[in-house]
Amino acid sequence: MPLVDGGFVRGVVAHKGPRKPCMLAYYFAPRLESPSLCTFEGIRPTMFACAIRCGVRALQDERWPIVGKVPSFNRDEWPVPLIDMGVSHNGQQIVGVLDKEDLLRFVDERVARKGDWIIDGVLDDSASPEWSVAKYITKQ
Repeated sequence: MPLVDGGFVRGVVAHKGPRKPCMLAYYFAPRLESPSLCTFEGIRPTMFACAIRCGVRALQDERWPIVGKVPSFNRDEWPVPLIDMGVSHNGQQIVGVLDKEDLLRFVDERVARKGDWIIDGVLDDSASPEWSVAKYITKQ
């Protein structure tokens, strides 16, 4: 993905809704000078700098180049993280559980538990993933 403040970042589309124009992608440091420097050998979901849910328009319009695949990719190893929904009136962190088949739909909301894999919020297609990802990928 090209970043708004310069450079590129490796991203892996781990989940994409079959009927909805939405995807969940993981992004990895470091910032790269060119998409030709992207490699995916050894990439694991636990290595991500950030993960976001966003629209697929930039991929469809080819604004984000597709440069390769993760070798031996297994979708089951790339979970759909929980979404941080904020804090309840009694101070507990609340998380939303996304439907794996429809990333635009929440199937549950619950109190966060120790060991939960939580990402900061949700982006939609009107937001700018390029800006959001750039804040997590520091300039090298």
